[in-house]
Amino acid sequence: MRLVHRFAALVTAVFTPLAIASNYDGALDTTFGAGGLADYASSGGLLAPNALVRQPDGKLIVVGETAVDCNPACANSADFAMRLLPDGSPDPTWPIRTYAVPSSGAYAAAQMDSGDLLIAGRSEDGFGTITRVSDDLWWTLASPVAGEYDAVAALPGAGFIAVGSMVSPAGDRDFFIAHYGASDVLLASATVSFNAGGDNDDWVYAVAVAGNRIYVIGTVDLEPNADGTPNVDCGLAVLTLDPLALDPSWDANSPSPGRTRFGFDANFDASSADICRAIAVQRDGRVVVGGELYQYFDGTSASLWGLARFLPSGHADSDFGAGTPSQTVGFYEALGAGQYNEIGTLAIQQDGGIVFAGYATILDEGSAPADFGVGRVDSAGHTDPSFGTTRPGVSTIGYLFDEGQGGLGSTQYATAMVLDAGRPVVVGVNYRYPDSDGLIDTMLVRLESDAIFADGFDAAGTR
Repeated sequence: MRLVHRFAALVTAVFTPLAIASNYDGALDTTFGAGGLADYASSGGLLAPNALVRQPDGKLIVVGETAVDCNPACANSADFAMRLLPDGSPDPTWPIRTYAVPSSGAYAAAQMDSGDLLIAGRSEDGFGTITRVSDDLWWTLASPVAGEYDAVAALPGAGFIAVGSMVSPAGDRDFFIAHYGASDVLLASATVSFNAGGDNDDWVYAVAVAGNRIYVIGTVDLEPNADGTPNVDCGLAVLTLDPLALDPSWDANSPSPGRTRFGFDANFDASSADICRAIAVQRDGRVVVGGELYQYFDGTSASLWGLARFLPSGHADSDFGAGTPSQTVGFYEALGAGQYNEIGTLAIQQDGGIVFAGYATILDEGSAPADFGVGRVDSAGHTDPSFGTTRPGVSTIGYLFDEGQGGLGSTQYATAMVLDAGRPVVVGVNYRYPDSDGLIDTMLVRLESDAIFADGFDAAGTR
């Protein structure tokens, strides 16, 4: 009889609140940091994050650049890595560590199965670098070509992929992909160019590896438009891992299989520049890329968030965003002259939802000209109305950094994101105002995600 009563109580606790349960998707997870926010500063004034790694135990590693003697100028820069506990507090066993003095520029990071940390960057003498951190030891590998490593991906077991831009003696930039094996041996490298002639530059921003395919996303800088505005497209290179070469099955019928050049601006009359900064591969092999398009009109400009999806064949996914004004999903935070939105990172949730983060300018929110902007579309590429606390599908997070400065707003923009049991954890920079020159903090937020919870319950303990 006691078991029946307990079961009845459980049924009441779980199912009764369904009709009145609140939506928490996109709201700050107050169990993380202080009310959902965690802010860390350097005594020198600069602690700028570029990468975020989640360990299997839920701990977070933030990687970026730090310096001392900032404001008005920073000196003695170094790369840094800091580890946080799953709740966003500092890990006392792994405080902030600095590497590569002077800084080589820490642009991206990944963790290997062994637990070693890989940091991609650039040396002062203009070569790409991979700094490998193992416990208290670290050492740096240099790229065989001039340029930089902008992204890195660990491979199962051992080895990793490093990608960046190679700079030719003439100053032209092309995609550069390197495959490192066990003991950090360079096994193979490849160069990919999207240029249509001239010394146009191809810039790399991100990489994803799925199976035997390597996906590298970046931008292709072409000759300026007739009106003098920038002419930039997104460039996506797809290579096979073994052997390391352009994949002939990607967009096989195109003039250049293995390479796709595209823009978000097909349905816009004004000229634009398209920049892609983020990429992820779905379980079904479809490839999602994110960035922004800059529109130029009447001497002014604005930028919009943009997402696009490709089939495993390399063809554009015509179902993605179907029913919207174009195949690009645009989120218009504050469309108009002088309004800017940027996607810097994205991730795919277990239910197929695509979460992206960057920044959004919200001029009606006081003195802060830009906030973290986090949004989500569903698996079909449509705005997800269940996400966000300010607008359907969008959550903007402003933070007031008050050091006796009257609570003046500060500028933030997100640089990296990971998923923690489906919850977006976002890291980025937090500029301090009014004396913001060189004074930058590391800020993290964690958002709720009602759709996926490890314990099956939402923030109120009901589902």
